[in-house]
Amino acid sequence: MTQFDKRNITMMMDFYELTMANGYFQDHDKDVQVAFDVFYRANPDKGGFAIFAGLEQVIEYVENMEFSADDVEYFRQQRMFSEEFLQYLGNFHFSGDIYALPEGTIMYPNEPCITVVAPLIDAQLVETAISGTDESSVPDRDQGPSYCPGSKWPGGIGFWCPSGT
Repeated sequence: MTQFDKRNITMMMDFYELTMANGYFQDHDKDVQVAFDVFYRANPDKGGFAIFAGLEQVIEYVENMEFSADDVEYFRQQRMFSEEFLQYLGNFHFSGDIYALPEGTIMYPNEPCITVVAPLIDAQLVETAISGTDESSVPDRDQGPSYCPGSKWPGGIGFWCPSGT
Protein backbone atom coordinates (compact mmCIF):
# COMPACT_ATOMS: atom_id res chain seq x y z
CA MET A 1 0.00 0.00 0.00
CA THR A 2 1.29 3.45 -0.85
CA GLN A 3 0.31 6.79 0.58
CA PHE A 4 -1.76 7.40 -2.58
CA ASP A 5 -4.03 4.37 -2.40
CA LYS A 6 -6.75 6.36 -0.63
CA ARG A 7 -5.98 10.03 -1.06
CA ASN A 8 -4.56 12.59 -3.41
CA ILE A 9 -2.31 14.93 -1.45
CA THR A 10 -1.47 17.21 -4.39
CA MET A 11 -3.56 19.95 -2.82
CA MET A 12 -1.47 19.86 0.37
CA MET A 13 0.54 22.93 -0.61
CA ASP A 14 0.65 26.62 0.14
CA PHE A 15 -1.78 28.60 -1.99
CA TYR A 16 1.25 30.83 -2.54
CA GLU A 17 2.81 28.08 -4.67
CA LEU A 18 -0.14 28.22 -7.05
CA THR A 19 -0.27 32.00 -7.29
CA MET A 20 3.47 32.09 -8.05
CA ALA A 21 3.08 29.30 -10.63
CA ASN A 22 0.27 31.28 -12.25
CA GLY A 23 2.54 34.32 -12.44
CA TYR A 24 5.29 32.30 -14.09
CA PHE A 25 2.74 30.90 -16.54
CA GLN A 26 1.45 34.38 -17.40
CA ASP A 27 5.02 35.67 -17.85
CA HIS A 28 5.81 32.73 -20.17
CA ASP A 29 8.53 31.54 -17.75
CA LYS A 30 7.07 28.09 -17.09
CA ASP A 31 9.83 26.29 -19.00
CA VAL A 32 12.83 28.13 -17.51
CA GLN A 33 14.99 25.45 -15.88
CA VAL A 34 15.78 25.99 -12.18
CA ALA A 35 17.14 23.95 -9.30
CA PHE A 36 16.60 23.96 -5.56
CA ASP A 37 18.28 22.12 -2.72
CA VAL A 38 16.65 20.86 0.43
CA PHE A 39 18.78 20.91 3.57
CA TYR A 40 18.38 21.43 7.29
CA ARG A 41 20.14 23.90 9.55
CA ALA A 42 20.86 22.02 12.80
CA ASN A 43 20.83 18.48 14.12
CA PRO A 44 18.03 17.70 16.57
CA ASP A 45 18.99 17.35 20.23
CA LYS A 46 22.50 18.67 19.54
CA GLY A 47 23.44 15.39 17.85
CA GLY A 48 26.39 15.04 15.50
CA PHE A 49 24.42 13.90 12.45
CA ALA A 50 21.01 12.83 11.15
CA ILE A 51 19.81 9.95 8.97
CA PHE A 52 18.14 10.68 5.64
CA ALA A 53 14.66 9.15 5.43
CA GLY A 54 11.47 9.73 3.44
CA LEU A 55 12.72 9.50 -0.14
CA GLU A 56 10.05 6.96 -1.10
CA GLN A 57 7.30 9.37 -0.01
CA VAL A 58 8.87 12.23 -1.99
CA ILE A 59 9.06 10.07 -5.13
CA GLU A 60 5.47 8.84 -4.71
CA TYR A 61 4.23 12.39 -4.21
CA VAL A 62 5.96 13.69 -7.34
CA GLU A 63 5.04 10.71 -9.52
CA ASN A 64 1.37 10.92 -8.54
CA MET A 65 0.98 14.68 -8.49
CA GLU A 66 -2.01 15.74 -10.54
CA PHE A 67 -4.88 18.16 -10.24
CA SER A 68 -8.31 16.56 -10.51
CA ALA A 69 -11.27 18.19 -12.23
CA ASP A 70 -12.58 19.08 -8.75
CA ASP A 71 -9.24 20.69 -7.85
CA VAL A 72 -9.27 22.78 -11.01
CA GLU A 73 -12.89 23.78 -10.41
CA TYR A 74 -11.98 24.91 -6.89
CA PHE A 75 -9.22 27.11 -8.33
CA ARG A 76 -11.65 28.46 -10.95
CA GLN A 77 -14.04 29.50 -8.17
CA GLN A 78 -11.26 31.55 -6.55
CA ARG A 79 -11.31 33.83 -9.63
CA MET A 80 -7.55 34.33 -9.42
CA PHE A 81 -6.30 32.21 -12.32
CA SER A 82 -6.60 32.40 -16.09
CA GLU A 83 -8.50 29.70 -17.90
CA GLU A 84 -5.30 28.80 -19.79
CA PHE A 85 -3.47 28.22 -16.50
CA LEU A 86 -6.35 26.10 -15.17
CA GLN A 87 -6.20 23.95 -18.30
CA TYR A 88 -2.44 23.64 -17.82
CA LEU A 89 -2.99 22.42 -14.24
CA GLY A 90 -5.58 19.91 -15.45
CA ASN A 91 -2.87 18.29 -17.58
CA PHE A 92 0.05 18.83 -15.19
CA HIS A 93 2.62 16.12 -14.52
CA PHE A 94 6.00 16.80 -12.92
CA SER A 95 8.70 16.75 -15.60
CA GLY A 96 11.85 17.51 -13.61
CA ASP A 97 14.58 15.42 -12.03
CA ILE A 98 15.21 14.67 -8.37
CA TYR A 99 18.64 13.86 -6.99
CA ALA A 100 18.81 12.63 -3.42
CA LEU A 101 20.94 10.89 -0.87
CA PRO A 102 20.18 7.18 -0.63
CA GLU A 103 17.70 6.29 2.10
CA GLY A 104 19.49 5.71 5.40
CA THR A 105 22.52 7.86 4.54
CA ILE A 106 24.16 9.85 7.32
CA MET A 107 23.72 13.57 6.63
CA TYR A 108 24.91 16.81 8.17
CA PRO A 109 23.43 20.30 8.55
CA ASN A 110 23.60 22.76 5.66
CA GLU A 111 24.40 20.06 3.09
CA PRO A 112 21.84 19.26 0.39
CA CYS A 113 19.98 16.00 0.86
CA ILE A 114 17.64 16.52 -2.12
CA THR A 115 18.14 18.56 -5.28
CA VAL A 116 15.27 19.24 -7.67
CA VAL A 117 16.05 20.33 -11.23
CA ALA A 118 12.90 21.19 -13.13
CA PRO A 119 10.97 23.74 -15.15
CA LEU A 120 10.12 26.72 -12.96
CA ILE A 121 6.43 25.90 -12.48
CA ASP A 122 7.19 22.26 -11.64
CA ALA A 123 9.74 23.33 -9.02
CA GLN A 124 7.35 25.90 -7.58
CA LEU A 125 4.49 23.41 -7.27
CA VAL A 126 6.51 20.72 -5.45
CA GLU A 127 8.57 23.07 -3.26
CA THR A 128 6.40 22.98 -0.11
CA ALA A 129 5.86 19.22 -0.15
CA ILE A 130 9.48 18.35 -0.77
CA SER A 131 11.07 20.92 1.49
CA GLY A 132 8.72 20.28 4.38
CA THR A 133 8.74 23.95 5.25
CA ASP A 134 5.80 26.18 6.01
CA GLU A 135 7.70 29.29 5.01
CA SER A 136 7.72 30.76 1.54
CA SER A 137 11.32 30.19 0.64
CA VAL A 138 11.26 30.41 -3.12
CA PRO A 139 11.68 34.08 -3.95
CA ASP A 140 9.58 36.15 -6.25
CA ARG A 141 11.33 36.66 -9.59
CA ASP A 142 10.52 40.38 -9.31
CA GLN A 143 13.11 40.67 -6.55
CA GLY A 144 15.72 40.99 -9.27
CA PRO A 145 18.93 39.16 -10.03
CA SER A 146 20.12 39.14 -6.40
CA TYR A 147 18.21 35.92 -5.71
CA CYS A 148 20.26 34.05 -8.34
CA PRO A 149 22.60 32.11 -8.34
CA GLY A 150 23.44 30.34 -5.11
CA SER A 151 21.26 32.35 -2.76
CA LYS A 152 20.09 30.65 0.43
CA TRP A 153 16.59 31.34 1.66
CA PRO A 154 15.09 31.18 5.15
CA GLY A 155 13.06 27.97 4.88
CA GLY A 156 16.07 25.72 4.38
CA ILE A 157 16.14 25.86 0.61
CA GLY A 158 18.74 27.12 -1.79
CA PHE A 159 17.18 28.21 -5.07
CA TRP A 160 19.09 28.79 -8.27
CA CYS A 161 18.16 29.93 -11.72
CA PRO A 162 20.31 30.21 -14.84
CA SER A 163 22.51 33.28 -14.88
CA GLY A 164 21.06 36.18 -16.79
CA THR A 165 17.41 35.37 -16.01
